[in-house]
Amino acid sequence: MSEFRKRYSFSFTIGLSVCLVSLLYLSQWQNYAPRVGEPAHWLPYLAPWTLLSVSILSLSLAIAAMPVRHASPLQAIVSKTLGVCVFCFATIFLLEYLCGIRLPDLDRFFPLNPTDHRIMLHSARPTPQSATTILFFALAMLVYDQDSKWRLRMFQVGIVAALVIPGLAALGYAVHQPSWPMNGLCVPAIILFVILGCGFFGLCGRPEQLPSTVRKPPEVSRGGFNSSTRK
Repeated sequence: MSEFRKRYSFSFTIGLSVCLVSLLYLSQWQNYAPRVGEPAHWLPYLAPWTLLSVSILSLSLAIAAMPVRHASPLQAIVSKTLGVCVFCFATIFLLEYLCGIRLPDLDRFFPLNPTDHRIMLHSARPTPQSATTILFFALAMLVYDQDSKWRLRMFQVGIVAALVIPGLAALGYAVHQPSWPMNGLCVPAIILFVILGCGFFGLCGRPEQLPSTVRKPPEVSRGGFNSSTRK
């Protein structure tokens, strides 16, 4: 297996793994989400919309990195369509934070207990830090094209930009110094984003290109003589 295919297999595995872990967390979010009356309600946690966006991004990564011999155009279309969905989610949440106007229905997340339990849980929305990170990941997926050198370069820039906030948050946790990135990202969210970023970096390679000038083997006639030597 070539180095390029090994990287694709790595990204495919990362995408499926992060998707499954995110969906598992998503099914249990009501058990670990803090209640409004708790004194530590300001601490960040994995919000349902963050988990849903990460699971879609990781699924998009797995589809784009599917280790098949010949990539199908449908494969790229589905992958980028999922990226567009995540981009729209992140844009809506960032606009809400900028404008100060929130859509109430976005807090109603599935699976739900009876209606009165919704009020006891915090917002299902991602924090501005999570939404910004998700936005950069989605943009990177939208510009990805392994056959275009400049789009591949933009893809790399998007991944680096997406990992800036999680990296600063991880540094803040390490040195016990509160900061803006740290106040919006919990440790599980940082781990998911970093692992997802590693999977995205696996797509940064390009397939081996054959030389442009490849000499054709000499044609041999039925008699076993080279046709070029005939007079």
